[in-house]
Amino acid sequence: MKVLMQSRKNFFELRGGDTVQLEKTKMELEKLGVEVDFSLDFEPDLSNYDLVHLSNVTRIQETYLHVKNAKKHKKVVDKPFKGWYYSQRRRKQDRHNKNNSETIMRIAAITKTIQNH
Repeated sequence: MKVLMQSRKNFFELRGGDTVQLEKTKMELEKLGVEVDFSLDFEPDLSNYDLVHLSNVTRIQETYLHVKNAKKHKKVVDKPFKGWYYSQRRRKQDRHNKNNSETIMRIAAITKTIQNH
């Protein structure tokens, strides 16, 4: 199983919580045997990937281009919308830990589904 993680263009230049979260998610997925790469391009070649995981979906113009490319290549798209609804009063670390666990579990479940077809 091979996953491509996509995010905002300045993902590595302007490191933030999203950068840390995706790097940790990548590490945990690799422990499960999933191959994970990052791409910040809008139209990367997706022929070697089973799943495209999107981050920072609030940046709609970039997200739209990532989804459009994934659909063109007929790839499964994973978008973590649930993170939008967490209370702003929660500590950031709690939110990142919970989102990270949910993301890993969701991608692992999608991996199993794809492998069984």
